[in-house]
Formats: sequence, structure tokens, C-alpha cells
Amino acid sequence: MRNRVKRVISQGKMALGGLTGSFGGSTIVEVMGHSGLDAAVIDLEHNGLGLDQVQAMIIAADAVDITPIVRIPDLDRGLITRLLDMGAGGIQLDGTTAVADPRIQLVGYGPSASTIGANRAGRVAARGVAAWLDAHAFRGPRGTTPHQREALTA
Repeated sequence: MRNRVKRVISQGKMALGGLTGSFGGSTIVEVMGHSGLDAAVIDLEHNGLGLDQVQAMIIAADAVDITPIVRIPDLDRGLITRLLDMGAGGIQLDGTTAVADPRIQLVGYGPSASTIGANRAGRVAARGVAAWLDAHAFRGPRGTTPHQREALTA
């Protein structure tokens, strides 16, 4: 298996990664690999890296056997396809809302995504949904949501 993060997780261990930050060269990725990290998160959201730099960083990650994960600024199918074609081992997108409807949230960190709120992504999603419900006065009798009402009467 070429994806080191998947390999480590399949062995029941925790995979560790680091953010490349504003460094735009392959050296930072090589240092991360030689330091024992399992992944390098290449940040396209908060800096001006070009795809040529990202490709060099992905090649460096392959050379030191760590998984290159690319953090993207928004959901862009074309960009994601290009990054995966370059060899990215994963894509990271900040936040949990994937469409214009804030009631639809993407939460799937860890082996089980069944415990919403148990991790940062779950908390972000739960707070986003709660804010939407509050903003739209989506309340039932006694100020409860339909889900809370159902739980109270069960």
C-alpha cells in the first residue's frame, strides 16, 4: 500500500502529519518525512503556492514515503482531480458544509463518524446546524426541536 496514512491506520496505529505552512519547496516535505511523520499537509488555502510547487512537494513526499495531503480553499472538482492525478494521497477541505444548504454537513473523521460532536469536525457541524435551526426559528412546543421532542417522549 503506497498511502502511508492508510497503511498506518490499517495497522491500528495513529497516523501523524504536519502542515507545510507557507514553505513552498520540497525541502520542508523531505524534512517532515525524515522526522518520522506519516503525512505532509500542503496548504493551498492560506498561501500563494502554484500547482508546479505543489507537484514538486508531492514528488518529494513520494520519495520519503509520506502521504501528501493537500488542503484546498474551496470545493473545486477540477482542482481536486488535478491534485489526485499529481499523486496527492488525500484532500483536506476546511469546514463541514459542502453545499449551499447548511443543514447538510460532511463529518467523517476517524474510524466511526457516528458520534457527532466528539471531535472538532463534529462540533463545527453541530454548531452550524444549531445556528441554522436558531436562525430559522425551527422550534417546536416548549422551545424544543422535533428531534428533542421525540427524544423526550420516547
